[in-house]
Amino acid sequence: MQDTTEPPASPPQPRVAALEGPRTPARVTEKKISLQKSHGIDSDEDDTSQGELPTTFEDQVSETGMPEWPPLTLDDRQSELTETNTESTPLSNAPRNSRTQGANKEQRKLMDDELNIADDRKVKILSMEEAKNMYHDVATGKEIDQYLTKSKLYSRAKKCWTKVPRDEPKEGDLYQPLTDITSDIVDHFKPDSIPDGVSRQVVLSKAANLLHDNGTSTTSPDICVKAAGPSFETPKSATKHGLGYTNIAAVFDAKTEQGYGGPKQSARQLGVYAKYDHLLSKILAETEMRFRQLFIHQPNRNFVRAIIITEEHAQLFHFDRGGVYATPSIKIHDTSDPEKRDGAYMFVRWVLGLTSYNEEEIGLDTSIQWKIDSRGRKSSGTVTVNQYDAGKEAFIPVVYDLNMEEPPFVRPSLAGRGTTIWPAKEPGTGAHVLIKDSWRTDTRTPESQHMEAANDAKITGIPEMVGFQDYCAQTKDYRPPNFNEDAFFNRVKLRIVIKKHGLSIWYFRSRLQLLQALVAVIIAHAELFKNGILHRDISMQNIILGSPTSGSAGYLIDLDMALDISVDRTLTGVSKDKRTGLMIYQSYWTLEGMNLRKKGLVPPPHDYLDDLECFLYITCHIVFAFERPGVWVEELPGDMMEWTEGKPSKVASMKRSFCEDLAMDTNDIPSWWGPHCATLLEEYAKVVFDIQRKKNAIFKNSRLTAAAKRDAQLAFAKATTQHYELVVNAFHKAIAGLEEEGLAKEERVLYQLSPNAAAKCLHFPLSSIVMKLPFEYRLPLDLSPPTSMKRRSQGHEEDDIIPCKRNRQGPSPLSAAMDVTNDTTVAGDDDSGSDM
Repeated sequence: MQDTTEPPASPPQPRVAALEGPRTPARVTEKKISLQKSHGIDSDEDDTSQGELPTTFEDQVSETGMPEWPPLTLDDRQSELTETNTESTPLSNAPRNSRTQGANKEQRKLMDDELNIADDRKVKILSMEEAKNMYHDVATGKEIDQYLTKSKLYSRAKKCWTKVPRDEPKEGDLYQPLTDITSDIVDHFKPDSIPDGVSRQVVLSKAANLLHDNGTSTTSPDICVKAAGPSFETPKSATKHGLGYTNIAAVFDAKTEQGYGGPKQSARQLGVYAKYDHLLSKILAETEMRFRQLFIHQPNRNFVRAIIITEEHAQLFHFDRGGVYATPSIKIHDTSDPEKRDGAYMFVRWVLGLTSYNEEEIGLDTSIQWKIDSRGRKSSGTVTVNQYDAGKEAFIPVVYDLNMEEPPFVRPSLAGRGTTIWPAKEPGTGAHVLIKDSWRTDTRTPESQHMEAANDAKITGIPEMVGFQDYCAQTKDYRPPNFNEDAFFNRVKLRIVIKKHGLSIWYFRSRLQLLQALVAVIIAHAELFKNGILHRDISMQNIILGSPTSGSAGYLIDLDMALDISVDRTLTGVSKDKRTGLMIYQSYWTLEGMNLRKKGLVPPPHDYLDDLECFLYITCHIVFAFERPGVWVEELPGDMMEWTEGKPSKVASMKRSFCEDLAMDTNDIPSWWGPHCATLLEEYAKVVFDIQRKKNAIFKNSRLTAAAKRDAQLAFAKATTQHYELVVNAFHKAIAGLEEEGLAKEERVLYQLSPNAAAKCLHFPLSSIVMKLPFEYRLPLDLSPPTSMKRRSQGHEEDDIIPCKRNRQGPSPLSAAMDVTNDTTVAGDDDSGSDM
């Protein structure tokens, strides 16, 4: 339920029940209003137990509005299978061949991990009383009695739905009867007044192949609720019913009593329709698993509900960023309950609830709305942000126009942060902004506070936040009051608005531009740390290019995993979270720490040195990936290809060897990058390897107690100026050399970003998203480095742009940019603490 002012026009509420759970008001912080913590949680497993998929497949997002996808080859895409078994929905208990059984098992394990139902954990089942309260106000017992008496599909005498076969039917025998029954319920209880363009229609969809976002794969839910309204649109590739994942309100799946696999099996199956596919591309290519789609095709989705129906029973499932839960199964034919709250009465209410004409009640965020054209397509849209006005001491709704030229990005994982990026335009000025929605655990510091602190400190290299809304919704409002489950952590939807800058550094146009962007974000990282903020999520997708007018050559974004370590926090409790960042960029001790924890040992705390190491791997990834700007190799050399998968301890060992080798020999660096870049990587690798070696020496010192080791690690990590200075100076030396050189021929040639070439690159971090880039991003025109100081050398042609040398007078670059003290951390930090 959303803490907003009047949203854009939305259908009035018919006779439907509000979602269970009280509406939580906003809370007041020192300057602004934000959410009151609803309950005391001592442990914030944010983005670990909360369902982020393993690091191998984890995707993050660039504030450019483009996601950073895991590797996905063209062959992977072409070998994805489509559903052919019309007698069983995906993930059924039907026999599989030996090849797919193993992959199915791995797929199920990953899905169970994400939904918090792995190992011995079971799907949370509500009490029967809680289930009875769901949608209780949608229709009275008397109204349902009148319907059952009048309906030709229910027999009062036989006390059953007459068309449903009950003598060991096949699954296919249930499709049409259940479609007829649910359709009849929807038609009978249809509100008297419905806004133009709004509709709900139950459709038998088992024979329909609903196209996935990748443009090739399809799945076929048994029965769908086709919807029209401000959040739905006719798909570009629709079935004969005009049906697709862009216009489905809910799903009903049929199973036989004999074939029903129980709530855990059903959670996996229904999750297929609720989520996107690419995370498991390598596994999916060999299996008959189907992909979850509703969240990616309906980006303003807050939750999805579905019902599994057999010839005797029904069970409702709920999916959101907090995970999954289910009701007990109910008898769909039974009308014996004197309170008229159980059996057939509850079944009718569930159907009405999932087909409600009120978009908020079927799981959509109505602060994001579209206008629909005559073809049923979205033509324009808006996002409303309730921004706090300090002068008026009140929330003021600000309406941003969506940029319909750029699609939003939706983080594919079902449970977890669920990041969605909306490209938009600022009202009045029309300036391009990015609106980021994400779901944080309610004990974690909102990203808006970190952004505000960075902006107040005027940190160059951190984008300007122009607005935010700390509370849009929360997952506990989609659960019964006093909902209790060990694996559940309440998540709060946060919305921030930032100024839009350039693209991912993957789209660099020259070596000089790349190095200037990287050193800018490293200095920004140092400034953040100076101001008590540790980023913790350093990866390529979180670094974007600046422009000649943006004020910085590069920007560090995505602070939702950052920690406040300023006043009462210390590095001792900051965990090595294996899902903080991507494995290819994670530090040695982040990876090794996962293995140590399994052995009951405590690894060194995550500190700024780990983040600094991540920047090295990002730089190496680009250097070893590109033959020149816009042209990448198909495979990374040697062990680097294995950095994206495998056991963390193995990857940690490979990275340590890589740093040691690179510090001594740079012959493997592609020659195009030249001696200045090679020397930079050599010097950077020496710094990182020295950090690894010294931390390892402290950790393995048997003469030190655990407390002494902790103190030694802290003392080593406090030498901030030394490590930042070494790295930043190495960058500036390389930049100076490249400025002397001028741009190479390849750096002055326009390059086209091919929509298809990326799919052939095994390590491409953006995958097929290139196909979604606006045209102006596919053909960069401004090839000059992002610096305000340029000159044209006499005797050169007009298009020969040679940047001037850096002014190297005065204090060292880092000293000029920051004044890091050695007392920025104090006792009391705990990664599982209430500030997470």
